[in-house]
Amino acid sequence: MLNANLRLSQKPSLVDQVESKLLSHFREMSLKPGDTLPGELELKDALGVGRSVLREALSRFRMVGLVESKPGRGMILREPALFNGLERVMNPHMLSHNKLMDLLGFRVMIELGAVDFIFENVTTQDIHDLEKIIERQVVFENNQFTPQSDYEFHVRLLQIANNESVQQFQNILYPIFVFTKENFNLFMQQNERVNPVTHQQLFELLKKGDKESYRTAMKEHLHLYFDLIKSNGK
Repeated sequence: MLNANLRLSQKPSLVDQVESKLLSHFREMSLKPGDTLPGELELKDALGVGRSVLREALSRFRMVGLVESKPGRGMILREPALFNGLERVMNPHMLSHNKLMDLLGFRVMIELGAVDFIFENVTTQDIHDLEKIIERQVVFENNQFTPQSDYEFHVRLLQIANNESVQQFQNILYPIFVFTKENFNLFMQQNERVNPVTHQQLFELLKKGDKESYRTAMKEHLHLYFDLIKSNGK
């Protein structure tokens, strides 16, 4: 408890404070991604900080992709990759059971929340691509799919929703899906409700343009994840 209280009472480090000052300074200058930043000497004088601590703050920005050094142009402001580096730590063996359940729930929320966007953006090419995916997928008994088949179909659906951040996060979550199928396989097999909705049926509803039936079918398609989360994986 003492250590927790000490952590709560710790103040931001000098580098943390300089990071905040830099971000405020960039906003005041109305800098946008692609703009050239002032040089180190100018920033040091403008913020009233030491050069070494300024360099450390800028180094942190480089690590997260917010700043890039280019020959002949100096430092360039970049739009940061929101999930930069996250895939490196998304190792299911390093996550707690509760965190795994949270991520599975996140996956379900993404799938159901994307329905309106999918129907708004779907094209003839999308329908063709999904049809090809279904033709080559591998299905086991009880309408269970291999991790690769499941992943390929659902990733292609989310591509139709046309949200780059969602697609990036879906890719990062893939190891979680594989881990779940491998470690909760017995739960999946013993679940009282066999998966009644296949990828083929979801595809047919999308092709027909029946959005509300698709929404209901997708929720039923994911019911094993709902049940798994509800039981806390037991």
